[in-house]
Amino acid sequence: MAIRTRDRDTDTVPVFDQDYRPPPWRERLVPKTVLGISMLILATAIGSAFSGTILYAYYDYRLSSNEDRIESFTGNFDQRFQTALDTIAAERETAKAEVRKELEPIKKLTASSETLEELVADASRGRSTAPSDVDVVDPYRREPDVHHQVADEIAAAVDIVASRLSELPMRGHALRQS
Repeated sequence: MAIRTRDRDTDTVPVFDQDYRPPPWRERLVPKTVLGISMLILATAIGSAFSGTILYAYYDYRLSSNEDRIESFTGNFDQRFQTALDTIAAERETAKAEVRKELEPIKKLTASSETLEELVADASRGRSTAPSDVDVVDPYRREPDVHHQVADEIAAAVDIVASRLSELPMRGHALRQS
């Protein structure tokens, strides 16, 4: 299984043994001496230590970056929470003040017996001065043509009222001016 080389006696071209097979990988890589095996174990240990050091450094980096992100979120959380509560309280007080301001005219008209009597009397006075052609026929138990006629009259009256109301200034502006 060895390579035959030149014979010492002659200057002939080397002849190779045809049954030659290279040694298996295990025999090429694994040393056969104690010193070689010790060096292989040392190289493996150094490689393992180096890869462990790299993995630990990456783990530590990720851990510290996550802790920094958590700290940045929770560090200002109490301040942001208090600011949000203060904003909500201020908005609530503003809304209460607006409601109270809108209720002032209604509070002036307290529901006393005198106010209600005046309101009924005013309504009856206004009804007697209304023109008679604004009334609609009662369509109860009548034919469908009467219902259609009443619906047309009501639609026309609503159109007139809507057009007149759209000509008025906006409600908020009218209340503040008076």
